[in-house]
Amino acid sequence: MDCYKNVVLDKNMYKIAGKSFSEILEEIDSSQSYAGEFSNLDAYQRQLKRFDIKVSDINADCIEKFFRTAQTATLFPEYVHRAVKAGAASVKILDDILAVKTQIDGVDYRTIYCDADAKQPEQTTEGAEIPSVNVRLKENLVKLTKAGQMLVASYESIRNQKIELFSIILKQVGAKLAQQQLKGAIETLLAGDGTIEPEIKNIESALEFEQLIDLWSSFDEYKMNTILVSPEMMRKLLSLQEILDAKSGFKFEINGEIATLLGAKLIRSRFVPKDTIIALDKRYALEMVSQGDIIVEHDKLIDKQLERAAITSTFGFARICKPAVKILKYDLKE
Repeated sequence: MDCYKNVVLDKNMYKIAGKSFSEILEEIDSSQSYAGEFSNLDAYQRQLKRFDIKVSDINADCIEKFFRTAQTATLFPEYVHRAVKAGAASVKILDDILAVKTQIDGVDYRTIYCDADAKQPEQTTEGAEIPSVNVRLKENLVKLTKAGQMLVASYESIRNQKIELFSIILKQVGAKLAQQQLKGAIETLLAGDGTIEPEIKNIESALEFEQLIDLWSSFDEYKMNTILVSPEMMRKLLSLQEILDAKSGFKFEINGEIATLLGAKLIRSRFVPKDTIIALDKRYALEMVSQGDIIVEHDKLIDKQLERAAITSTFGFARICKPAVKILKYDLKE
């Protein structure tokens, strides 16, 4: 039960290929062996408890407590990593538009797609040909992009700051990383991925509710369950008389949230062009590919070299089924 007290922490635990610091800790000190007060803690959290490092609430310790010993300093990069990930997870829009997330270890990745011209399954007579669906390997690699931020702060300037306050700064870093990922996702929806091109309908008239009905009905066997628009387009949508007449059914009057529009979740993002509506069936629209997890320069953090410690994420996006995404582009007159 006290195995966690005997774990020897070393910065080389961050350098084992294919495994995170937390995974290495779990291999040494498995959470499955614990019950009672330790049953809700993972291996890393047990190390915080071991060294009495409090990272949250009003009793949170100061940053310098991580650096009392060489072993406790080893815990600091994982704390930074977890806070950044928590900030990234707070950007929920990505989850609303992704069908699947794929994590790779290498630098090259070629995904698959479904032939859009595949015949629908149907009843067949004995000896008749069974309709097939063609799953193909894409010719082009998924383009990966690196986004990140440099953590610039002298140890002396933060050593006496509360850990919980510093966590807020790190969560903001994570949220900004996630926003860059969201930007990449929307760009792929708008421009395609080199194999699957976008399906765009140009509208030369003003925005009308009837056009939204047509968009909804055009999905056929797919389901329009998500709509992405700019803040400007959101304002125009909410100004349509048909929506104004029915707005009692929205949460907007209560807490500023839009529940659905024709059954689709309505999402606002500044990365969507102001003249564009992106509608999709999130179940079949988009794959996110990431090269490993969010990376934190652990050596610099352990050695208190925060001035140039990079926090980065490498990612890309690929379309899955072409009919799952449809775009309306307006010639809006201000």
